[in-house]
Amino acid sequence: MSSPIRTRDLEAVIDAVVESYDGPEEINNLESAALPNKRAVVQAYNHLKPVIYMGFYSQRSLTRGNLRYAVSEHLYPACEILVEQIARALRYEERSGQVKEPWPPGWSEEVVLRLLRRLPELRRILNADISAAFEGDPAAKSVEEIVFSYPVVEAITAHRIAHVLYSERVPIVPRIISEYATG
Repeated sequence: MSSPIRTRDLEAVIDAVVESYDGPEEINNLESAALPNKRAVVQAYNHLKPVIYMGFYSQRSLTRGNLRYAVSEHLYPACEILVEQIARALRYEERSGQVKEPWPPGWSEEVVLRLLRRLPELRRILNADISAAFEGDPAAKSVEEIVFSYPVVEAITAHRIAHVLYSERVPIVPRIISEYATG
């Protein structure tokens, strides 16, 4: 039977770890806490995917009557999360001196809205990507098989979304999305 860890021993370890942050190591950068949160960016992306492939991701029956509601269940949180995470990326760049002029007020909201407005176009492009994969694979039995089982669908979906944000000059967030899908 092992003995319980004593509070004073744990406190000594905590003190040692905190003290290690006084060193010259690059990972000691506490300002990086202001960066976008990777989990939050991935969560936003995971709300956009079902909007693109709603019939493949829905956990309930869908009809034209409830489709708008199902889409809104994902777009509202995706929008809120992306606005906050992009704003964090902008503030971090400004504080670290990586930009010459500050970003205009409301820019993160505008860029997210432009991304969301492009979702119908992205759906058409991704449909063409999936159709090409289906036509190019004689072993594939259906488009559904391609969407559900091809890792490249995840990667290309993420890269197409990330590319829109990258084209808008959004810092860091597009990289998080594309690396998530390929990692």
